[in-house]
Amino acid sequence: MVNVQKSCVRHGWKLLLLATLVFVSPKFIAAQDVISFNRDIRPILSDNCFFCHGPDNNKREADLRLDTLEGLQGKDGKPGAIVPGKPQESLLISRILTQDPQEHMPPASSGKKLNEQQIELLKRWVAQGGQYEGHWAFLPRKVPPAAEGASSDLQVQKRIDSLIDSDCAKQGLTLSPQADRITLLRRL
Repeated sequence: MVNVQKSCVRHGWKLLLLATLVFVSPKFIAAQDVISFNRDIRPILSDNCFFCHGPDNNKREADLRLDTLEGLQGKDGKPGAIVPGKPQESLLISRILTQDPQEHMPPASSGKKLNEQQIELLKRWVAQGGQYEGHWAFLPRKVPPAAEGASSDLQVQKRIDSLIDSDCAKQGLTLSPQADRITLLRRL
């Protein structure tokens, strides 16, 4: 019995790792319709480009910032790193695809290299319009709309209860009655 448990634990982490890789892999992202800057693109740029083209004024090169809308799309007639909807005309895409070692980004001296999935994701993002999103911490909170279809016999008073009730109704489930005080205290 102990050997079976050890085997399950030993192989369980492998299954967890495999499931994680499947759901966060570029192929999974490719299956999604819209590429999100914060979810899909910012991590690539942060890992490979922000050291030289990020927020640090002292390390920034070529006066190019890839962490701002102005740096990516340009401002006041100054061109940016991308041309929304046109990856073939975008400086960012041409610099990561070029074979010229002097022009290629990220440079070999950085020790960074984009893989094929990352390059394809960047090209698709630019082709989709290169929508920029500010850092998630500075964006206004998105409040989900009130849930529809909440059962009328439950006097739902809190939004989370309404959302749960709505999801249960969609799945054909009903909620159990609320536990008495003694049961709640025991659970606590």
